[in-house]
Amino acid sequence: MEKKIEFKSKFRLNFAIKDKVASVQEKNAHLYKVAIFSMFIFSVLMIPTYIFSWIVFSDINLKIYFDNWNALSEFLWLPSKIEILTPVYIGWGFFIATLIGFILLKPFLTAAGVNNKYKTSFWIFVISFGIIAALMSSIAQYEFAKFQEFFTFESLIGQIDNEYVKSVPDVISEISKQFTANKDQAYKWASEDSIWWILFIQIIAIFMLSLSIQNAVIVEAESLNINKYIDYISNRKKELSQNRMKSFLTKIFKNSDKNISNWTMFAAACILLPQFVYVITISFDTTKTSILTRTVHVLPELLKRYGIDEGLSQTSFSDILKYEKNYFIYCSLPIIGLGTTMATFMYFISVSIRGENKSQNLFITQYFIIYTNLVLITCLNIISKVQVGNLVEAWNLQSENGVTAGNAFINAIKGIIGNDSDYEVIEKAYNLNLIDGHVGFLWEKTVNVIAESIILFGILISSFLIIGFNIMKTTIFKKRVGAQILFSEILAKRRKGNKNVK
Repeated sequence: MEKKIEFKSKFRLNFAIKDKVASVQEKNAHLYKVAIFSMFIFSVLMIPTYIFSWIVFSDINLKIYFDNWNALSEFLWLPSKIEILTPVYIGWGFFIATLIGFILLKPFLTAAGVNNKYKTSFWIFVISFGIIAALMSSIAQYEFAKFQEFFTFESLIGQIDNEYVKSVPDVISEISKQFTANKDQAYKWASEDSIWWILFIQIIAIFMLSLSIQNAVIVEAESLNINKYIDYISNRKKELSQNRMKSFLTKIFKNSDKNISNWTMFAAACILLPQFVYVITISFDTTKTSILTRTVHVLPELLKRYGIDEGLSQTSFSDILKYEKNYFIYCSLPIIGLGTTMATFMYFISVSIRGENKSQNLFITQYFIIYTNLVLITCLNIISKVQVGNLVEAWNLQSENGVTAGNAFINAIKGIIGNDSDYEVIEKAYNLNLIDGHVGFLWEKTVNVIAESIILFGILISSFLIIGFNIMKTTIFKKRVGAQILFSEILAKRRKGNKNVK
């Protein structure tokens, strides 16, 4: 009779805190604290999602919009119910998965029968799910913001028809009346740009949670005290006659984890600062440029309610209107790119505060990631500056009679709306009076963008090579020191009579 061979999995989740070994028990308790803290912070970060989800399922105006979307879509390009709600459901799915991941974080990281690669992959997946949850929520809010622009415009319009334009479609007329009547019941949500700034903060905070998990899990450097040994060697090499200035310079340029992190942050800050200023310039309605980009992005589509054949569609406005659909590229993407770059920036801040990194491989990986992000955000902003610069140039272009294209564009909007009282309301809501003329923009000329880009890429490439070379030297030195420490420990054990150590 053949004997059956049973394969039993050694995998067991470990929910226990108490342990015979004090250090293990302390680690178990610490992991639970990290998991609970991370889950709490993540839950707080997702407060905008809770509020937004409630609005989506309770806003009477949105329900009216969904009920009439099929008819509306024949005249206007607006998001459907699926485009708004699907990311909400997906986001909630990843949100729940993230919470479950935090609950199982300690049991999985201390589980039996799981190698370290799977443990590392687990918490990386948990953090990734958290980022995806925030991203899906932001996408849903972004689509909702398009509806909100439509609602805002229609609720402001008082006159449905006028003698200058064709009749407004019945479906839009009816919706406009209902929106106006329900104006007091409307829920004001964030603008398109504000949504990405919220995601910006969420990504940074979630990444910081990943750092706390890394600190709790990774103990590579601490186990050998390599950094302390390196500091000891460096201190021994100091000359007794060394003056204060030389000592200060030696301290700054010493190849320690803290110094390398500080120099990485300094180089990254030099690249990020102008990017940060630019992104703020185009993403808040505090500058003429941001007002212009929003106007070109929003109004041409909303004005289609009047069913005009001419007006903004005339050839003279083609150089302006070709940027109508590019708003996400030249305004939203730079914000998202800046957020992801700032998130990786946090890792080097944590290393600088601790004074050491706990994993040289992770340190090198993060170094490549931050410079990849710096290249990406620089390229995104170059594209954005060129496009916005071209838009501003087209807006400021003067005709033979001295009238700028922008002024003619504003007059065309006024002619389409027809009614003075309606136009005054729209003008105030969209700040059209501020851009009815010349709009200044530092990067209007492409040559300015090229000059700045050369400087930024010069700093980026040179700093990457210099700091990268020092990281390579430090890595090689750490490996040698680590090998020496291990060899010394083996010799010490052998001297004590431990013959089992090889």
